[in-house]
Amino acid sequence: MPFIAVVSLETWLAIWEIDETFLPFVSRGLTMGESAVLARRWFEEVWNDRREATIDELTTANSVCHADQGELRGPECFRLQQYAPFVGAFPNLRVTVEDVMESGPQAVVRWSARGTHLGADLGFPPTGRAVDMRGITWMRFENGVLVEGWQSSNLPDVIRSLKG
Repeated sequence: MPFIAVVSLETWLAIWEIDETFLPFVSRGLTMGESAVLARRWFEEVWNDRREATIDELTTANSVCHADQGELRGPECFRLQQYAPFVGAFPNLRVTVEDVMESGPQAVVRWSARGTHLGADLGFPPTGRAVDMRGITWMRFENGVLVEGWQSSNLPDVIRSLKG
């Protein structure tokens, strides 16, 4: 798991010996907060490390995911309807977190993913085709858990293209 250090802007500028006037556009006092750390943890541990326990650690029975295929409620529903089918269909799936923006309890993640369709877990035979996916996921956290998330992605188009 990658190590993420949270430092103040002043510390960062001192470490890199940059004059503060060089960065007039940077808001003072901003660090990567808890929501951004939790969002990155979700993508790294759940999707890249295949650590299913993180699904249970970061969600509750009341957590809601507004996904491309509809509403998913709770960790078991997410696991059965989104996680297991995608990991089974794309066993080499790798997600890259491109950007994270945070505002209080919310984090927005722009991500991309690549994998090869090698399993029948999406309900049709594997094609052996490599695919690129991309999306944006808006996450809202409370007390260290994901309570609600919204996803918009090209996954429906990718699946349609694989079905032929």
